[in-house]
Amino acid sequence: LTRLDDYAIDLPPAKEMLVIFHPDRPGTIGRLGTVLGEHSINIDQMSTSRKARGQQALTVVTLDDPIPAEVLDRLREAIPSSQIDSVRL
Repeated sequence: LTRLDDYAIDLPPAKEMLVIFHPDRPGTIGRLGTVLGEHSINIDQMSTSRKARGQQALTVVTLDDPIPAEVLDRLREAIPSSQIDSVRL
């Protein structure tokens, strides 16, 4: 994957992915990793892109395992003002 909407990314597609549109703020990626780690969900690869500093950003994460709905809900609580979707290929 090299582009999603107007965001440049560099990531091979995977069976399990998270697509996260979020505000470009310090700590967002840390919260993502913390929530996934608390639920023993391993990150395979990750690509982050933004249009401009401090505006909207995109993070795409490939995962080793499917992400349960309750973990998606927890991510939505931990990363406010975001659109977080699980994608399965």
